[in-house]
Amino acid sequence: MKEELEAEMIGKQGNSGKPALATAMEYLAKRGRSCAEVRLRLIDKGFDEETAEGTVERLKEMRLLDDARFAAEWAESRLRRCIGGVRIRMELEDMGVDSETTHSALASLDKDEVAIYARKAAAKVAGRVIVDDPNSRPKAIRYVMSRGFSSSEAREAVSAVFSSLVTGN
Repeated sequence: MKEELEAEMIGKQGNSGKPALATAMEYLAKRGRSCAEVRLRLIDKGFDEETAEGTVERLKEMRLLDDARFAAEWAESRLRRCIGGVRIRMELEDMGVDSETTHSALASLDKDEVAIYARKAAAKVAGRVIVDDPNSRPKAIRYVMSRGFSSSEAREAVSAVFSSLVTGN
């Protein structure tokens, strides 16, 4: 009985004329998604909430949808683009990932890597400012923080980059 109900729900067609499972899988093929993103996409495509939820549950059973895995992969990929934890947290929460899962994903990031990418962000701005100018450090710190790094990460990164420029190391 459960399998029949599940097949009926997932086989329902939305506005596109495609079954819910096929619609969701096409959406997932572009990039990883959170459960909430898939659910909302299905509803936007004309599926009712019950069908959307059933499809999300089926995708989780098939191991094609997992918020913890998605959040960890998202955090790693964003860090590699010099995006810090503050901004990553906001992005994940905007995508419907719960705060506990988001916290776990951010906690799994290697602290040394976070520092390296914060320094890379600081190096980008250091090339555009006069290192001896007293206004340069605060400007650089604001830039690194705008990339999503905490104030302490930004201060440490800017200090390291500016010091290396002054000493020539």
